[in-house]
Amino acid sequence: MLRLKKKVKIFMTISFVFLLSFFLLSMNNKTVKKETEAVNKAYNQVQSGEEKIEGTDYVIFDAFFLRDNDSDGNAESYRGASVDMAKNEKLYLDFKVLGDVTLKSGTIEFVNDNVRLSGSVPKSNVVKQTYISDDFNKIEFNSVGNGLSSLIELNVNPRINNNEEKYSGTNKVIFTGIVVDNVTKKEKEIKKEISYKVDWYTTKINMNFYRSYSHFNMDTLTATYTFSTTTDTDAIIRDTTISGTV
Repeated sequence: MLRLKKKVKIFMTISFVFLLSFFLLSMNNKTVKKETEAVNKAYNQVQSGEEKIEGTDYVIFDAFFLRDNDSDGNAESYRGASVDMAKNEKLYLDFKVLGDVTLKSGTIEFVNDNVRLSGSVPKSNVVKQTYISDDFNKIEFNSVGNGLSSLIELNVNPRINNNEEKYSGTNKVIFTGIVVDNVTKKEKEIKKEISYKVDWYTTKINMNFYRSYSHFNMDTLTATYTFSTTTDTDAIIRDTTISGTV
């Protein structure tokens, strides 16, 4: 009978270790989801008129994410996004020339803190050449006249490098060019800088490696254990050790 009790105690100890580890992983998963729902509504919504560029009324440029946060079926533009690493997210770049002017030397530059912008941008009346990249840093324009426009979509990917501080970051899009008045031929340099925030998260947690060591005291029916895991998400690899006595 005593031998059976000892076996039961050992079995319960091992079961406790497994249940504890999976409980902690599960709680982390739920916390991330709740925090994401709150963060996703906290970014500044783009207001009418923010697409304008200081110094000209005839060229507009903007960069934004699209979200239907109020679930009314209509997407609104935001200056940031909370993004699941396992899903596809897009940054939109909107450009237009209005009025009797020409834009020369138009350039979009990217200052990336925690994102990689990838995709393909075909050559057009606006875009100077075809761009294909997994890490955009610049897009150049042709000379662009009245009535021409372009909406560019780029894929947003994490640039974490196993650094937890990069889960949140502020990135920039810088638009520059020269506006030429087609009547007076006067030229004016323009510049617009747009900052946007990206908060990465993941609900994917893999347990890649497991080991446990236990010492059983057969007299007191207690066990001292060490439980270790190496887990990884889409961006961070982490070692966890849980020790105790039951």
